[in-house]
Amino acid sequence: MESALVSVRKLSADLDSKVDPVVDSLQETAADAGKALQAAEVTLQRVSDLLEPDSPVVYRLGRSLEDLSQASRAIRRFAEDLERNPSILLRGKAIEDEE
Repeated sequence: MESALVSVRKLSADLDSKVDPVVDSLQETAADAGKALQAAEVTLQRVSDLLEPDSPVVYRLGRSLEDLSQASRAIRRFAEDLERNPSILLRGKAIEDEE
């Protein structure tokens, strides 16, 4: 019985010596994960603020898309004019065509 008790105590001491570093590591990992989660929340909030419908970024993006659309239409009109009359590259567009 005495040897079983000694064996159990030794096993308990061995487990304590191995479990304590694992617990410490888990606590550090949990703390780091908490910090990472807080940083992610801050980042997501900033992104959310940037994407609000009345934010300057959304406004500028809308304006840029409108400008791009106007440029696309102008290029399409120029290509159509050029297809109908290739000489406009040499002579230019007639004044009455501009109206």
